[in-house]
Amino acid sequence: MEGRKVEDVELLRQQVSDHQRVIEDHEGRLKVIDEELSRMRDDQDDFHSKIELIEKNQLELKNVIYSENRETRETMRGTTDKLFLLIEQMTGQKQASTALEYDYKKATLEVSDKKSQRFWEWFGKAAGAGGVIALVVAALLQLLGQ
Repeated sequence: MEGRKVEDVELLRQQVSDHQRVIEDHEGRLKVIDEELSRMRDDQDDFHSKIELIEKNQLELKNVIYSENRETRETMRGTTDKLFLLIEQMTGQKQASTALEYDYKKATLEVSDKKSQRFWEWFGKAAGAGGVIALVVAALLQLLGQ
């Protein structure tokens, strides 16, 4: 029996040794897994930090775009207002220029009419006196007589 007990003890030692190796192998694997998990948590924290930074930058960019859009609209509105004012001024000046041209032509026509009227008045007076007609007839007779 003692021989049997020695064999049983040896068998138990062998089993304990095998279990010890399995436990050490599992312990090594658990350490690797723990290190991997720790590294993944660090990576995840970095990832979340980067996501938060991206969201912050996106919000800032959105605010800049809104601000620039508002400024652009205000600039365009001001430019458009100035353009319409300039067009109105130019149109008004053109209308004023057209009115001045009309007044000038009207005045020129009036002067021309007055000159024509004076000429005919003078001619009528001269013809009424008979002096001009007599001079013209005398000049014609002299030319024909020569």
